[in-house]
Amino acid sequence: VRRAGGGAPRPGRGDRLRGSLRQPDRAALPMPVDADGPEPVRSGARELALFLTPEPGAEAKEVEETIEGMLLRLEEFCSLADMIRSDTSRILEENIPLLKAKVTEMRGIYTKVDRLE
Repeated sequence: VRRAGGGAPRPGRGDRLRGSLRQPDRAALPMPVDADGPEPVRSGARELALFLTPEPGAEAKEVEETIEGMLLRLEEFCSLADMIRSDTSRILEENIPLLKAKVTEMRGIYTKVDRLE
């Protein structure tokens, strides 16, 4: 009669594992890092960081150009606002008194038309 097995292997019998389940040999594994130590990795990381970091002068130049563009737009906006103010002042000072005079003149004409009826 054969017993049903399960669980952990018994002492003395666990050495017969299939090849894929055995512990791999550490000497046969490829090493992702150079065997000389972590220093080549650090120097490579530094070189990559220097390559990916933009030059400070170029970045400052780009910021200055952006600021110049914004100042130009601000100046255009201020001149537009001044033009609107001057147009508004001219309308208030010149055209509204003319309109009042025309309204008064038209009231006189309406009165004359009402008398004719």
